[in-house]
Amino acid sequence: MSLDVSRFGFGIVGATPHDLVRELAPMVEQAGFNTLWFNHTTQANAYEAIAVAAQVTTTIRLATGVTNLDGVMPTREIIANVRDLDLPLDRLIIGIGANQPPSPLRSVSEAIGVLKDELPSVPVVVGALGPKMRALGVQQSQGVLLNWLTPAGAELAMVDRAQDAPNTDAQVALYIRCSLGAEGRIAMQREAHRYQNIASYKANFGRLGFSAMDAAVCADTSTQIREGLAQYQSVVDQPVLRAIVGNETIADYASLVDACRN
Repeated sequence: MSLDVSRFGFGIVGATPHDLVRELAPMVEQAGFNTLWFNHTTQANAYEAIAVAAQVTTTIRLATGVTNLDGVMPTREIIANVRDLDLPLDRLIIGIGANQPPSPLRSVSEAIGVLKDELPSVPVVVGALGPKMRALGVQQSQGVLLNWLTPAGAELAMVDRAQDAPNTDAQVALYIRCSLGAEGRIAMQREAHRYQNIASYKANFGRLGFSAMDAAVCADTSTQIREGLAQYQSVVDQPVLRAIVGNETIADYASLVDACRN
């Protein structure tokens, strides 16, 4: 099966140095990826990284995946960042999530409402792990962003989407972590170990019956990258190559971009 890069997004960490973002973003756009995703943490403002990417690209969509509302960046601060940084609303996607008591579901639902009121043209997607948050995402927002699923697990998620919201256009995006080469594999093993020891993910892996490494594409060749990703391209609406690199250099990121060229 050939790989249709235009169906894929490309994901990197929000902490990626801005000079590297300036080199990588146009490369990802020119390769044909449809969206460039940035995660957002307390140490890394994805909106600032998006502002950098927006300056050097013209058509690729730019997304946060995701902004945690629980003490990391409240909804009003998200809106302020979007406006203060003059982000391109016609290309922006805002991903949000929450996991802290008393009610993550209520926090996300309220945030969706505020974002729709304040930034009505900007799609909102929900980072979702459990079934209730997934249902909320497809029922109230433009979609969900999922993590760490095998192709079979992704198929089940699409079945759930159809049952939760049969008359919706909500999209299912999925981060597919990919590495290339020996150093990339070591980085992937570290990433998988970290998630495997997060209680909520550990429980989810146990429920679904596979490990984090089972849901990753660890490749030694470009052909293996394409073959691994191709298993997802007709399953979810927006498969996202989430880059895991051994060294945070343009060469390592470029190797993953180039690996997707048929």
